[in-house]
Amino acid sequence: MSAAPRPPFLPGSLEEFTDHAATHHSEWFQYCRLAYEYIEEAEAAIAEARGQADQTSLKLQASEMEVSRLKEELSALHLKQEKTQARNQGIIEYQKEQLQESQQKYLEALKEKDEALRLATPVVNTPARTPEPTAEIHTVAPVGTPASVDPPSTSSARLSERLPDPDRFEGDRKDLRRFISQIHEKMNVNHDRYPTPQSRMTYVTNRLRGAPYAQVLPYIKKGICQLKDYEEILKILDRAFGDPNRVNNARNELFRLRQANKEFGMFFAEFQRLALEGEMSEDVLPTLLEQAINRELRGMLMHNEPPNREYHQFANFLQDLENRRRHYENNSPPAARTYASATKPTNPVRPTELPATLQPAENNTDVMDLSSAHRHTTSRRDRGECFRCGSKNHLVRNCPLPDNRPVGVRPTYLSPRSHSPSSPEPTPVSERYRSPSPDLSAKGVSLA
Repeated sequence: MSAAPRPPFLPGSLEEFTDHAATHHSEWFQYCRLAYEYIEEAEAAIAEARGQADQTSLKLQASEMEVSRLKEELSALHLKQEKTQARNQGIIEYQKEQLQESQQKYLEALKEKDEALRLATPVVNTPARTPEPTAEIHTVAPVGTPASVDPPSTSSARLSERLPDPDRFEGDRKDLRRFISQIHEKMNVNHDRYPTPQSRMTYVTNRLRGAPYAQVLPYIKKGICQLKDYEEILKILDRAFGDPNRVNNARNELFRLRQANKEFGMFFAEFQRLALEGEMSEDVLPTLLEQAINRELRGMLMHNEPPNREYHQFANFLQDLENRRRHYENNSPPAARTYASATKPTNPVRPTELPATLQPAENNTDVMDLSSAHRHTTSRRDRGECFRCGSKNHLVRNCPLPDNRPVGVRPTYLSPRSHSPSSPEPTPVSERYRSPSPDLSAKGVSLA
């Protein structure tokens, strides 16, 4: 910003200003122009300073809000840390009490054992020995080792094989069914390891963490669960973390399930799981399964009627179709020797009009007589069916099944000859570009 302009003269009165301005009007004009420019620059600088002051004020407010938020987070962390310390201290005290109780019970059990052994020892007076009369000593034949009268060894009464501990449950709804199932398996197989309800409930609560443990914590007093047995703990967890809409959710997933590019076995396993969880009736499952399979299987199903629409038999039939399709794809014949090079017609013709130029060469004994092949009136070409799958709903170029023939066997399309008045009517394009009928290509011969 430039310096403030100074007037050319500082008059003491109005008359002096008038006299001076009359004689020096150009200087006063220059002064007024500079004064107006200075005023405009000053106003712009003031506006910019006000904008910067407003931005600084907003930044200050944002900083104050950020400081307040950080203080709240710090307070929450301190509170959480205090709660964690209090909980850990409670757990330590509980474990100490449990250790003391276990030691006390162990000492009492030792005392009871010693007392039982003392009471089990017989106390009788030994009678005085009387002389036995002399008698003949008879020799007794040995009859084998007498049976042992020792008590059975305690090692024979072994505990059941210990199952691995299930992973801790931390509150995931999708993981609850797995946890409940593994807990039931653990208690059923290792029931001898947890003979009392308190031992079973203690084991289950020790497999909980976070929110699930907080649901059971109000029922625990001084380390002892006040419930009847571990099933009640599982019911509490099911009410808190179970899926109340599990059946409907499974049905919705089943309705949206599609095979796409999956193998049928993997797809059907997921389909079966959702059907069981959704409690679906087996009467509707075949229809749902048919709607969920991919396009290739539906195309094969159109021309392979299943022998039975019962759910499991229908699924086995679809699996058999899938196996056949994959077997065909993996075992396609190699392009070793074909008959396509033996017969190369100059112009494709209609099935009913076969020129003499399509006769095979005389020196090639492996070429089959194509003129007789066109005499069949029941071929797929005559019926208007797809050459590949036999469907009447589409042509071979729109067939969903892949073209797995070797490259040498595939048809070679030639440009049609120029038509003369005496030449036969050209074949339509839709028929010229079809694949050969299975009846005419049984040995790999292409008629295109």
